[in-house]
Amino acid sequence: MNDDKTFIKIFRKIFEWEWYSDVNVCRVFIHLLLKANHKPNRWKGQVIERGSLVTSYAKLGKQTTLSIQSVRTCLNKLKSTNELTIKTTNKFTIISLTNYDNYQSYKKENNTIDNTENNKQLTNNQQTINKQLTTNNNVKNEKNVNNKSLFETKQNNFYNQIAEYKDKYPKEMLRAFYDYWSEPNSCKSKMKFELEKTFEIKRRLEYWSRNDKQFNKSNGTAKIEVTKERIEELKKKYI
Repeated sequence: MNDDKTFIKIFRKIFEWEWYSDVNVCRVFIHLLLKANHKPNRWKGQVIERGSLVTSYAKLGKQTTLSIQSVRTCLNKLKSTNELTIKTTNKFTIISLTNYDNYQSYKKENNTIDNTENNKQLTNNQQTINKQLTTNNNVKNEKNVNNKSLFETKQNNFYNQIAEYKDKYPKEMLRAFYDYWSEPNSCKSKMKFELEKTFEIKRRLEYWSRNDKQFNKSNGTAKIEVTKERIEELKKKYI
């Protein structure tokens, strides 16, 4: 075999072709597809168009291992269904395939195959994929926005519940309590207090206030800002 990289397209629909079951006709037709010019060429002073070839019955017979009469019969059958046209002279025969473009795409000047239909299909597929990705991203973004809005709503509700005790506990303590227990988890779907098995704000505030007073008393101060590290320490010790 040579290194020719050109090819023809044959769709599976050929199984439904009326001559497919005729082995000789099918063989001759595929042979002509492979032999036809994929671009116009000059031959002995005349242009042989794309999809055409110069041949003879004897030559086709030799190439397909069929008799001249069998070749003639096959060509007449193909001609009768408008698969090809035949121009015969006393020296040669020019056969032109009617629907050659359906089997072989154009080649550009740089010798690359112009897969117009394939490129169109790829473009359509890419557009479909991009549309799906855009839709998925929009849904994901909308979901993220909804999750963020839901989380912020829960934080506000938690803050409002703590604020109900503003007349009983110092503002600084309530703020520290809120900052600690409203800290979100890694996916920002739940606050720290929601990860506890049980959580009653009233009782937790009582524990927090008692620990806060003990801490302030041990340091001889009336009020002090409670650091996050200290809160962790107190939580492990008393809560």
